[in-house]
Amino acid sequence: MASSVGSVSGPLGLAEEEEEEEVPLPLLGGSNANLAAWGSTDWAGCSQLAGWEQASGGEDDGRALGGTPQGSSQAPLGVLEAQRAQQLALPGLRNVVGEYNCFLNAVVQCLWRCAAFRQQVLGWLPSFFEAHPVVLALRRLFEQLGQQEAAAAGAGSVAAAAASRRVVDPTQLRVALSGASERTFGLGEMNDAGEVLLTIYESIQAVEQAQGLPSSVQACMGLTVKEAMHCKSCKVVTHRSDYTQYFYNAQAAGMQELLVRAMEQRRRGILGANTMGKRPKESAKLYKSCDVDKGGCGSKQPVSHCLLRAPDVFTLQLAWRSHSEAPEDIGAALRALEGTLALGEVYEGETALGRRYRLRSLVGYYGAHYSAFVALPELGGEFALFDDNQVSRAGGWGAVVRKCEAGRIQPSVLFYEAEG
Repeated sequence: MASSVGSVSGPLGLAEEEEEEEVPLPLLGGSNANLAAWGSTDWAGCSQLAGWEQASGGEDDGRALGGTPQGSSQAPLGVLEAQRAQQLALPGLRNVVGEYNCFLNAVVQCLWRCAAFRQQVLGWLPSFFEAHPVVLALRRLFEQLGQQEAAAAGAGSVAAAAASRRVVDPTQLRVALSGASERTFGLGEMNDAGEVLLTIYESIQAVEQAQGLPSSVQACMGLTVKEAMHCKSCKVVTHRSDYTQYFYNAQAAGMQELLVRAMEQRRRGILGANTMGKRPKESAKLYKSCDVDKGGCGSKQPVSHCLLRAPDVFTLQLAWRSHSEAPEDIGAALRALEGTLALGEVYEGETALGRRYRLRSLVGYYGAHYSAFVALPELGGEFALFDDNQVSRAGGWGAVVRKCEAGRIQPSVLFYEAEG
């Protein structure tokens, strides 16, 4: 669902409402050193956030996403939506009717909030980011988000923060993606969030390979894995392979079933898949036949996955049985997720031991509309909802689960950042 606010393209790709008075944006300076230094901080956001929340009536108005406040009829829907959109003075991304940018907007907001990835993008030299249209558009979009957040952080009051807020236009990145790969990202067409993530990563790696540079995307987001099947019957090791994957894939229904089973086992005094790390591993468990062509016995055995290199960001991709799950099934699957993850429970090997990750953000969809929930330090670790041009406070993880249930939002990609 696209925003229906009429807008025109402003300086630096910022979309401005036509009748709104233009307020100059403070720039961060043209040097890559300044941008990289700014990107290395986990920006504490706008100091006016508490004021925004008080002015808008608190953390949660009890409204399901896209609906009206429960038990309230004192204000028109348009007024309530405007109030909700102004809770946080953080930049949104443009999505006018017919553009269908929501899938891209949700991904960009999540990537922007991953500190290690943001540092890399803002640290690129011109010779690097000017070498590929997708890489150039991503860099410029990150610069614009940084300028907007700097303007909000430097505002002297809630009113000044509101005046400095602009909606950033992702059109350049959308156009660049449309011609970037064999995947189809046609303008005005809806696409998958996971596919656009992979295309962005591939574009960055294409520049790195052309310039003889090591893969920063692999170091930041990639899981380098050694896979093998160790037969317990004949002791032969077959099905060996090494690869790098950028998502850990898990079945939402499997996560839900494992949580129910773990609760039952716990009631009976049995320890099972009762932690966040064990559940995706169990739901994604793979069995293969011991390869007789390699001297094996043909029996089916579980495949082991040893982690060779741990990333800065662990990305979990949830697969759902349908695109229209029941609210109770969405809630049950989300309750199987947790705010932290121990990588040693997901993978074998010394590399994974002691590595802990914390949920930073997620991309979710209802029908043909995507949005993002992002945990913000300036909200004490609670989540904000980034819904195209609107940014509002969502609350803690429990509130996010309830909102997803009420709005039938199905999380598809979740980003966990390494602790420490």
